[in-house]
Amino acid sequence: MTTMTSMTSDELILSLEDMVEKAMSFPWGKSVVDTEKFENCIKQLRESLPIEIRKAKEIVTNRTQILEDARKNADIMLSVAEEKKKRIIAESEIVRAAQEKAAEILDHAKTRERDIRNTTNAYVEDLLKQVDETLVTAINDVRKSRNNYKNAANKVENKKSNKA
Repeated sequence: MTTMTSMTSDELILSLEDMVEKAMSFPWGKSVVDTEKFENCIKQLRESLPIEIRKAKEIVTNRTQILEDARKNADIMLSVAEEKKKRIIAESEIVRAAQEKAAEILDHAKTRERDIRNTTNAYVEDLLKQVDETLVTAINDVRKSRNNYKNAANKVENKKSNKA
């Protein structure tokens, strides 16, 4: 079986549900779970969620870095293109041909920058969407587990009070 420290939040939630389902029941309506294991599982769950949140923040940070690198590369390409354009104009007798070539290089650099930015934005948006869906699912699972646990405890209490 997987150790608690290496379990994902989904696995931890399943482990909590399993503990509740396998709890020893008494005739008077109470159930007993291993509180140490249960509390350890809750602790691990609390620790795993900040890790997933930190991963989401890292994705956002990486997105910024990727965009900044793309801008720097595009700026370098634009700078190189501008210098090449000036040199061609200064050295060439065919000024118009040099201007057209430089403009083409600039357009290519701008197009490449735009393509890189669009691709990066789409990639980061997809990753953030996946993280968002994972976190929403985890939160919903925790809430469902809490409700299931409360309902099970209430049923046990009701049975106890009906017998009394």
